[in-house]
Amino acid sequence: MNPSNTSDNSNPSNTSPSNIPPQQNLSPNNNQFPANVPQSQNQGSGLGIAGFILVLVSILLFWMAFITSLLWLAGLILSLIAYSQAKSSNRKNNLAKAGWIIAIVSGTLYVILLILGLFILEEEKYKIFEQQQDEILEEVRQEYEKSIGELELTNPSTDL
Repeated sequence: MNPSNTSDNSNPSNTSPSNIPPQQNLSPNNNQFPANVPQSQNQGSGLGIAGFILVLVSILLFWMAFITSLLWLAGLILSLIAYSQAKSSNRKNNLAKAGWIIAIVSGTLYVILLILGLFILEEEKYKIFEQQQDEILEEVRQEYEKSIGELELTNPSTDL
């Protein structure tokens, strides 16, 4: 028996086409995973969760305007990205959807409260201005009456 004619499957140097295992059908997007293996339905939901949490934290920290604005904007952007990724791959990402809806509603309420606060502040400034103006006018009136009284004392007999 000739050793070159024998077919030994345990020999790794034997590369005949019948000894090579068939390659799996790889997906065009990711060469590491076979195409027939379904990818996770929750892929990309991390962005939705992060966006949702950032929006909620921005609502809880509403009195810190700068931090609230940054958290709100980051939460809105992450939620929109996650929602668009889920929508493009025909998946549902309810946290992403809730995140951007809550961000829009809370942002609208925040702007309304900010405008109302500015109107109230402006009204208070106007009230303080009126009060200061009244005090100044009262001081001027008292000084005027005092000056008139002193003039009458220095010139008591000036009748016209």
